[in-house]
Amino acid sequence: MSNLGLYEWITTQAKIEGGVENLIKTIESGAAKKALKEAGPVLVGVGVLAGVVGTKVLDAAKNARAKYKQSQAAAAEAKEQLKAVVEESVNSDEAPADGPDDIGDKN
Repeated sequence: MSNLGLYEWITTQAKIEGGVENLIKTIESGAAKKALKEAGPVLVGVGVLAGVVGTKVLDAAKNARAKYKQSQAAAAEAKEQLKAVVEESVNSDEAPADGPDDIGDKN
């Protein structure tokens, strides 16, 4: 790897994946699998408690849904930002001015 750091890594990954959209889909897929793995027991627990606790669980579920919607909105915004940065980087011959100096081995 040259001295371009993360800039070179992300543009290389986008090229390997067949473009920015494919790279984003790969990242999203991994994130969705991780989220489901972590949220599964919580969702089961919420189902059991709903029969026992009633309205308190419904309030908690509403709050969880609101947080989920917020995280989805943040993810969509991050996706667009990543897409814009990578597309700009792929189309530019210049290294970014504000990247890390040393990223280490990301393999």
